[in-house]
Amino acid sequence: MKSRYTDESGRVIPIEPFFAIKEAAEALGLKYHQLQRGIKSGVFPAYIIAGRPRVRLSEVIAVIEASKIGDQAAYRGEDSS
Repeated sequence: MKSRYTDESGRVIPIEPFFAIKEAAEALGLKYHQLQRGIKSGVFPAYIIAGRPRVRLSEVIAVIEASKIGDQAAYRGEDSS
């Protein structure tokens, strides 16, 4: 699989691969159904390619990072002082 593409002007454009839901879930340490539900509800972006949903790992990671709950010590109820 090509990891980059060169356009007519000679610019190199990186190509990020698409992953099936199962492959992406395994790579990210998620359960298949967690990722599938997130796609169906619109939480995670997905693309239909050849009739099947596909995701880009960077986009799923970006959504997860954006939903991070601040200071993890505070989340666990620990005193951060």
